[in-house]
Amino acid sequence: MDDRRINFYGLLHIDRQKNLDANIKWAFTDPVAIYVACASLLAQSAGAYGMQFCLLTNRPDEVQGIVASRGLPSFRMMEMRPERMVPSVKNFYSAHFKLDAIRLLASGRYGTHVGLIDIDTVFCAPVPQTVCDAAEVGVATYDVSSDVFPLHWDTRIKHDLELVAQARFDQPKWYGGEFLVATPANLQRLSDAVEVCWPRYIDNIKNVHHIGDEMAVSAALNLLSQRGLPVMDSGAAHVVSRWWSGRTKYRQPAFEELEDRALLHLPSDKTFLATQAARPFTRATFFEAYKAHVRKKQRFKVNPFDPWILARIQK
Repeated sequence: MDDRRINFYGLLHIDRQKNLDANIKWAFTDPVAIYVACASLLAQSAGAYGMQFCLLTNRPDEVQGIVASRGLPSFRMMEMRPERMVPSVKNFYSAHFKLDAIRLLASGRYGTHVGLIDIDTVFCAPVPQTVCDAAEVGVATYDVSSDVFPLHWDTRIKHDLELVAQARFDQPKWYGGEFLVATPANLQRLSDAVEVCWPRYIDNIKNVHHIGDEMAVSAALNLLSQRGLPVMDSGAAHVVSRWWSGRTKYRQPAFEELEDRALLHLPSDKTFLATQAARPFTRATFFEAYKAHVRKKQRFKVNPFDPWILARIQK
């Protein structure tokens, strides 16, 4: 086995009572089925570039039943029983169990290089070897500070990160939860730092500006970076990008500027991604379908900051 291959994993934690479905609105089908179809598409896109993907879930039988009943392409999955005690929260309840996934993948049983990604992502190119290089000396992740800080005031985010980490940071960063790659040893360092931050996060969960895995992971990564662990920004390296087809409160690049990324995170388009799972995946056909979807969507909701949308409306 190639010890430079990244084994990618995604998490689908199912709890129909406690979990509200972020970024799924006006859906005419079961939200869990939407997530399962997203995972199927993600697995297909990974396979198109010779990469491995496996879904971690607490309900593999239910996931397999949805795959069979809807005729979706099958994909690898593995049971992961949640261990963390998470209080009931309005949004992103299930996202907290990514922290358990990090701890699981740090065990060394799942590959020499492991990645944890969101299942509403799509591979559009091979992941470059620079990500493996970064994973061997530290962690490859996604710095979204430039998007997040203006929304919540720099001082508020800095305060919350320092509160959870119980440390002072000169220039703290905020890291998105959609992309994380490391060796098991470096994931263990991250997991240990997360567990140090976890009690203070729970104690302050009603007061911090963000609820979910990104709060604890960002605090932990700032701690580790301050102690000398290299943290590669895979966004700046043009490996991964998050893009919203709906309205945003910040400027984002035109979609065409992101088409060379290895991984695209499309959080406002889960329902669209689910519809693509039954189609054979190619980069060209996916982009063609996605651009048509965005044009249709923007007839009803215009993002005033998106030059890709504005250019087409002006036509």
